[in-house]
Amino acid sequence: MVNLNEINKEDLGYILGWASPKPSLAPRLGTTTATTDISDMQLLQAMDTRQFFIQFDWRTEFSDGADPRLSDINLIDNADLILLRKIMTAHVRMDRFIGNHLEHLMLSGYWARCMGRLQQLHDAMS
Repeated sequence: MVNLNEINKEDLGYILGWASPKPSLAPRLGTTTATTDISDMQLLQAMDTRQFFIQFDWRTEFSDGADPRLSDINLIDNADLILLRKIMTAHVRMDRFIGNHLEHLMLSGYWARCMGRLQQLHDAMS
């Protein structure tokens, strides 16, 4: 069962306000030690405040993390808002089981790509 709260343009604008510009969300090439920037935590808090994250059985839907929708950065470019919310929710949940998972996504540019897609979806809303 999916508990899907409606997200409107105002909600997305609020979330995106915490994401731009944040160097910590871009790939940090050459970084040898990972540290979560406080702005990253504020972004996640903003997403939680606006009920961006969805309650659903992410392990079943995404084959316990093995689904290519969770790893192929190119698939994000065509994700609709519901799928993007599910993907980002699953990654936040995965971080509880895989230490520094979100940090890896932020360092690799994956999270920034998700935020870029979120910006596109926001801009397309009326």
